[in-house]
Amino acid sequence: MSNSKKFKMPSALTILFCIVVFVALLTWFIPAGEYDYAMLPDGETQAVVAGSYHKVNPDKQGIWDIFLAPITGFVKSIDIGIYLMMISGFIALVMKTGAISSGISLLTKKLLGKEILLIPILMFLFSLCGTILGFWEETLGFYALVTPVFIAAGYDAIVGLLVVIWGAGLGLIGSTINPFATGIASELASIQLGKGMPFRLFMYILFFLLGTTYIMRYAKKVKDKPSSSLVFHLKESHENHFKNTNSESNHMTKVHKSVLCVFAGVFLILVMSMLPWEKTFHITFFKNSHAWLSNVPVLKDILGSTKAFGEWSTSELSVLFLAVSILVGFLGKFSEDDFIHTFFSGVSDVMSVVFVIAIANGVKEIMDDGHISATILFYGERLLSSLSGSALACASFLLYLPLSFLIPSSSGLATLSIPLLAPLADFTGMGRDIIVTAYQTANAIINLISPTSAVLMGALTITKIPYSIYIKSILKLLAVIVVILLVALYIAPLI
Repeated sequence: MSNSKKFKMPSALTILFCIVVFVALLTWFIPAGEYDYAMLPDGETQAVVAGSYHKVNPDKQGIWDIFLAPITGFVKSIDIGIYLMMISGFIALVMKTGAISSGISLLTKKLLGKEILLIPILMFLFSLCGTILGFWEETLGFYALVTPVFIAAGYDAIVGLLVVIWGAGLGLIGSTINPFATGIASELASIQLGKGMPFRLFMYILFFLLGTTYIMRYAKKVKDKPSSSLVFHLKESHENHFKNTNSESNHMTKVHKSVLCVFAGVFLILVMSMLPWEKTFHITFFKNSHAWLSNVPVLKDILGSTKAFGEWSTSELSVLFLAVSILVGFLGKFSEDDFIHTFFSGVSDVMSVVFVIAIANGVKEIMDDGHISATILFYGERLLSSLSGSALACASFLLYLPLSFLIPSSSGLATLSIPLLAPLADFTGMGRDIIVTAYQTANAIINLISPTSAVLMGALTITKIPYSIYIKSILKLLAVIVVILLVALYIAPLI
């Protein structure tokens, strides 16, 4: 018997810690240097001053610095870490109530005989969760629920798979305020989350329409001619496997309705609070309303130190999700023990992401303390000095494709790369938000096709679909999206 073991891709944590060690070694060989920074006209963003690079005394990083870097990175990323924990705790509570499952079941019954309409409806819901909440790992709970519905309606397992994974995935590609990608990257790029929002929103709508049309056409073809299904040879085994998976009806209760109302309300508040109403849209209604409420006697003391919509940060959003988590606990009639267990099970699910952020921030700490960030940026400036903003945008997207394969974690990749690549946009006169868009789109695309993506491989296992057939089913859609993205990224700096 052979003792050889198959190669296994290291986790994001392992890869990032190895990078910390590697970067520490670089501080022994790369000359130390710094740039001068100047405040941009917006009065908030500091940008690199082109041509201001100068050498400074070296500060080589040793063993102690290597182990200190993730700790320092954790401290400096505590705001976003708490935010992600509050979101995950909230989602765990909502999922535990069964409100989402009952909502899908109700839709299925209402559309009996018109199941084709389930595709755009469910894809819209999943894409909305993706673009706003970064819904990805959470999709694993839906494949066994959705796939039997489409098989029973005369479609195939691929339709069920694509509705869920590409519903959420299209939302991630066009992430608007996804905290796990756009939120982290915008913060690291020192720009407002709303910066670049119109472009990302346009991409989200375009890709949603494109993806939904693509999947509906495939579904109709399978319904009209079952032998055209890419998994027709697995039809019998799929029907036998899924026939009783979703046999029980999920009755919509008053608790489910109230929790779904809270869930929808959180979506609305999340969007309203994060949009830069005054700075981008020149709308002062929310700022004026907040100022008026803050001057109302007694009420201002009851409300406390609040902020107007458009001025919220991760701290305010953490408060929001903590408050609505408690509300869902009351509505769902959780016992104290059950509430605590469910909430913290959700929190524990995201702790690996928090540590990825901490270690990735440690890379930045090592580079900054060793004064090599500016030097690498200087060489990048020289290398890219001949590139236009359009060329830089496309080059960034193409660079992020292999990087996303090595580091599938959107948060880990953002914290590792954005602090280095985003300032390069300053040298071309391009907005940093375009680098953020290039990063998030490339990362989402790779996670939809990479065999290193745990969510994708888990989804394929649940739906009993071979990886090669899945790739074949989405290859044309993927190619069109990549081409559109490259064209859009090339045009974006020009407009």
